[in-house]
Amino acid sequence: MSVRLLYLTLLRVFGWLVLLERGQASKDVEIMVLGASPSNVDADFRRQTSG
Repeated sequence: MSVRLLYLTLLRVFGWLVLLERGQASKDVEIMVLGASPSNVDADFRRQTSG
């Protein structure tokens, strides 16, 4: 369990580092494509923590 938490944390941190290097236009496109609304993020979190 703790290894999975560490892995997910590192994955998120490295993802943020990549985002810091990219321009604003590419971030906007990614948000539109992925549809990162708060309800989607909340549903993903519930799915990850329940299983």
